[in-house]
Amino acid sequence: MENRPEGEIKSGWIRYYAAPLLLFLIAAQQLVFVYSLGLTRWRGGGFGMYSEFGTGKTQVQIEFPSGNFGVSDETIGRVTSRLQRFSSAERRRSACRDLEKIAMAPVDASVRTLSYDLESGELTATRVFKYP
Repeated sequence: MENRPEGEIKSGWIRYYAAPLLLFLIAAQQLVFVYSLGLTRWRGGGFGMYSEFGTGKTQVQIEFPSGNFGVSDETIGRVTSRLQRFSSAERRRSACRDLEKIAMAPVDASVRTLSYDLESGELTATRVFKYP
């Protein structure tokens, strides 16, 4: 072995092992989170989210049976976004009630998940929420 200063040997070790060690630690932390916190690949569970197809897209339909009384597209877009993001029925109902207050009119809303079967090519829409 060559006569090198001690600091040079340590820095060489760090350059060689730091990146793999860091990646290993991050992956181990993700595994701990998955098994201890019940995370999935799509909900913070780690790198595996890039290895599987998503569960589907969400389709939101909002109607104003008595007419849209000047509710802006921006407001409807915000409510639509909330309906897509929220998974609990109560939070979705709350978003619809907020829209009714803004519109001062009743609202009909439904949320469907769309899933595509790669083998058969079939697109399926499953209603997961309806308001009122």
